[in-house]
Amino acid sequence: MKDHFAWGKYGNISKHQKKERVNGVVYIITTGFPWRMLPKDFPPYSPVQSFYRRCRIKEI
Repeated sequence: MKDHFAWGKYGNISKHQKKERVNGVVYIITTGFPWRMLPKDFPPYSPVQSFYRRCRIKEI
């Protein structure tokens, strides 16, 4: 999976690690919950949803 994501410093540094965002996306996909109901154990829904959207656009 690491091969699909760019590695390095590209401008803004994220507050949340990619692994946390991937785990949030996997949680939403497997449970079917709305994005806004993402539990507090994960980053806020907006960066997780944005990460998912960017991956879909890049067809990852």
